[in-house]
Amino acid sequence: MNVLQTLQRIANEFAPIKKAGDTGLKSRTVNDAILSLPNIAEQVVEYLERINPEAAKKDDKYSFFREEQETDAITERNFVCTSYIQV
Repeated sequence: MNVLQTLQRIANEFAPIKKAGDTGLKSRTVNDAILSLPNIAEQVVEYLERINPEAAKKDDKYSFFREEQETDAITERNFVCTSYIQV
């Protein structure tokens, strides 16, 4: 979650930059990287919305995803892990 939040802050910081000339840098590679950052903001937010922040803070792997975001595979994995622990 920390990585996603950091990516979100970085993307937001560079959102006003629309063209390479706005960066003040000469490196094409660095300019291309900076210009791509705002494009990831939407995807980062989508992933952050899937995560239960309280569970992430507690390192609760069973409740890490919000209930409405849990897939059948996640629910099954949680069930298997819980069953294994109880044995």
